[in-house]
Amino acid sequence: MTTALAVTLHDLVHEMDSLADTMLQQRLGVGVGLFVFLTPLSYQTLDLTHLAKALNLTRAATSKRVPSLERDGWVTTAPDPHHGRRVLVSLTAEGMEMVTQGRAMLSEAFDAVADNAPAVDGDALNVQLQSLLTTLRHVNLGDYGYEDS
Repeated sequence: MTTALAVTLHDLVHEMDSLADTMLQQRLGVGVGLFVFLTPLSYQTLDLTHLAKALNLTRAATSKRVPSLERDGWVTTAPDPHHGRRVLVSLTAEGMEMVTQGRAMLSEAFDAVADNAPAVDGDALNVQLQSLLTTLRHVNLGDYGYEDS
């Protein structure tokens, strides 16, 4: 495997995000940034710390964005009954519907793109990328001469 894999994957994600942004804007009236921010909440209610971790953002950046999303009707917040200072964030019904529609639309579109790409077996590629993702999630940076964060 060559070091170009990381560059190719980065470029692929960039192109997919650009297409996703256009499709989401045209069909649902939202940008890919909002879609990505809300997607982790479609799986479960999260506190601000865990939402920030899921988004690879700081807690401060995440907590700064939530009030406007609440005003716009995408999320609700509530104090965690088990932890006095913790705030829980959940999708509203409207937020869940948008994420559900967006996920289905994007999955269908990108599956079609993969099906039409020459010399690409979309199912095999997905299995391989899932395997790589699982491996990356369990990397011990110390094995590569770096400190774990």
